[in-house]
Amino acid sequence: MALNFGSQLFLAFAQIPSYAQWLIHADLESTYAYEKRVLKLLQWRNPRAHWRLKAPTHLLYLDAINKVFPDARFVMTHRDPAHVMRSVCALYTDYIGKLTDSLDPHYVGALNVEQWSVGMDRALEFRASQSADRFYDIDFSAMQRDPLGTVRGLYAWLDEPVSVEFERNMHNWWIKNAEQKGAAEYPSADYFGLDMPAIEARFGAYRTQMHDWMATS
Repeated sequence: MALNFGSQLFLAFAQIPSYAQWLIHADLESTYAYEKRVLKLLQWRNPRAHWRLKAPTHLLYLDAINKVFPDARFVMTHRDPAHVMRSVCALYTDYIGKLTDSLDPHYVGALNVEQWSVGMDRALEFRASQSADRFYDIDFSAMQRDPLGTVRGLYAWLDEPVSVEFERNMHNWWIKNAEQKGAAEYPSADYFGLDMPAIEARFGAYRTQMHDWMATS
């Protein structure tokens, strides 16, 4: 998507409010069409297989994705946005801070609240217009408790096999990653100018729907 200049990547590397406003309102159908060309190039002369594409940006442009990839299926991972916001803002400030001497954490906070709340509103609207069997929901806490079981459920939905080797490699990676990662520490909500009760209210519709989706998954 960055190759077509339609990507959240640029927002994570620089404080550019004009681009942020353009991006949130942009029609990215042409960007996804270009991405499709790139995917075809990458797959050229290789065995046919399904692509697994992951980017939070997709929340904002599901209609455009659906036009370009009408046979796509969607896997949504769920976690309370109010808990996630500090993590996302910390990631942005880490990248931006390496490239500027005038980092504004409050700008980063406001940017992410706007981008992801609009994205979630659009995702709710898109899901309401589509068949439920196009979506698979994964709860973040369930993934933490039972990663292998959660992935087995996903692959069953995809009608894909889970080999013994796959399970072994995933188990080994999970243990190694947990050992290296440690407990995450982020700046306070105040550092980013985040009003947590307001954020909880802003994402209220999604938080309610998230529990409904998980109950039927």
